[in-house]
Amino acid sequence: MKIYRAELEEIIGILVGGAFWYVLTIVLMVTIPYFKIPSQVIIWVDMGLLILFMSAGHYLVSKGVINEKSKIEDLASIKSNLIGYFLWLIFLIFAYLLNIEISSNASIIGGYIIIFLIFLYMRNRALKRKGVSTSV
Repeated sequence: MKIYRAELEEIIGILVGGAFWYVLTIVLMVTIPYFKIPSQVIIWVDMGLLILFMSAGHYLVSKGVINEKSKIEDLASIKSNLIGYFLWLIFLIFAYLLNIEISSNASIIGGYIIIFLIFLYMRNRALKRKGVSTSV
């Protein structure tokens, strides 16, 4: 088993992404009360972007020091987050319009499961296309 040691740039990238997400959360907390948006959608709009911001921050800051497999995984993570985020947001809006109440935890967990499944598919497809080994 190979031990992975994170570079300083990778940690800084994740922290930068987290900081941008935190700023977005503050902006949402200030602006959301002026709109009539259901809580299940508000929670997903905020929490659904957390992984996206952290993945994007990691990729943007550390793309010069990470290997090809990590770059492919970061790009697959960013793409799958965008696709899964909007798919789940559309689902939550339809659920609201059909008067289906979804709990906060189910809203977050369901969205992350969708994103994770899309990520696994996209990562494996991209690694096979590039000829990189999919073993850990």
